[in-house]
This record gives sequence, C-alpha cells and structure tokens, in this order.
Amino acid sequence: MLTVTTTHIKQGWHRRNGLPSSDEITLTEHFIRHGDHLTHVTVVQDPIYLSEPLVKSQDFVLNTNLLQATALLYPCEYVDEAPGRPQGAVPAYDPGNNPFLHEFADRWHIPLEAALGGAETMYPEYRLKLKSK
Repeated sequence: MLTVTTTHIKQGWHRRNGLPSSDEITLTEHFIRHGDHLTHVTVVQDPIYLSEPLVKSQDFVLNTNLLQATALLYPCEYVDEAPGRPQGAVPAYDPGNNPFLHEFADRWHIPLEAALGGAETMYPEYRLKLKSK
C-alpha cells in the first residue's frame, strides 16, 4: 500500500454537486494493489465543512490489451456546463440572500435543517430528533 497525504490545498469542492471544501482540508490517499486490481481510497478531513471524514473508493483492473487501453486515452469531450453564461461569470450570493437555499429541501419535501445539517442527518435516528421539535 502506498499512502499519500496532501495539505495546503486551495479552497474548492469535494463534488460537482456543490459540496464546498475549505483551504484547511487534509487529503489522505491509499493506493492498494492486489494482483491485477488497484483500489484507490481517499479520506478527506475538513474541519470547516465536514462533520466527519469523507471516504470514497475506486477500483481498477489492469488492462493488458494495449489496443483497447490506448483507445480510452481520450474518452472525454468538451461540454458547456453553463450555457448562456458569459465566460468567467460565477454566480455568488451574500449570506442570507441565496434564492436557491431551499431548492433541494423543497424538491424532496424534507425540512431545510435536514438538508443542511451535516453527517448526523443521514442516520435513521435523526428522524426522531425532527419529530421531537
């Protein structure tokens, strides 16, 4: 197993769904090989935005077919993910003025507190806490 720890990462996002990350995160990666299988495990600790470590894993299988492997070197194509928005424009809202704050909670008919509450809100016991309010 090869372990890599990275600090001093610029502020960004953990996922494209908007989960932010601070510039205080620590990223620990573990690369584990078992024969032709490689497992990549990431553990992110962020004291600002995460109430517990965010753990993700990916599994890879060695491809010994050179022709098939080279065909996948460039599998991506460009997609305009924000059509109609001028290049460089980044929407931003002052605290308390985000018109989309309730969007997720309203769509799924859940309390706003549950949508914004952090790790404790994913456990079944959290429903009891909501009912007691």
